[in-house]
Amino acid sequence: MKKIEDMISLGICVLCPTYEKNIGNVTKIITGDGRSFIDQRKIKTVLKIIAKYHEVHIETYKEKYAKVLHQRLNIPIYLNKKLLLVPLKMRKPKFKKDGAKGYINLYAIEKIIEKETSTLVKLKNNIEITVFNKLKTVQNQINKAKFIEREVRLKTKDEAAERKDFYTEYKTPATKGDVARLQEEIEKLTDALKNILH
Repeated sequence: MKKIEDMISLGICVLCPTYEKNIGNVTKIITGDGRSFIDQRKIKTVLKIIAKYHEVHIETYKEKYAKVLHQRLNIPIYLNKKLLLVPLKMRKPKFKKDGAKGYINLYAIEKIIEKETSTLVKLKNNIEITVFNKLKTVQNQINKAKFIEREVRLKTKDEAAERKDFYTEYKTPATKGDVARLQEEIEKLTDALKNILH
């Protein structure tokens, strides 16, 4: 079994729940180069491993964006600027606990085509994935993913601006007043340490 870290470096396009003969409920991972790999763990476990790799705590993330999107389930998951997972129905489960949901990377999608009872998702690597959602639902999920992407990028810009302001402010030469205040703070700290040590 190929390591998930290796598959991440190839670029993850799809996480698909599937049934493998003599193994059972597993996860098929499709990478940017069009190759498919089977991970013998369930999709929920694989997703948590990928999120942990990107330093994202899934439950906290979902809780946050559930409030933003005003929905509890099917939250798109932004992991980095190349990986934004859109949840879609990818199979008809044999057992209720198996689940039907898989994920397609937003940045891997070329176009979506409406079918009678499903939607065909064409990827940039020429792979085609059938999802058991109507076109409108797929488009709605894509729009939510794009909304989260904008939210994340705005937050990143704000944080970058704050850091820039901080460094701009503290890059300037210290005045005599700055030095005097600093000396006063050092004296207070020294006195406090003396009281603790005696």
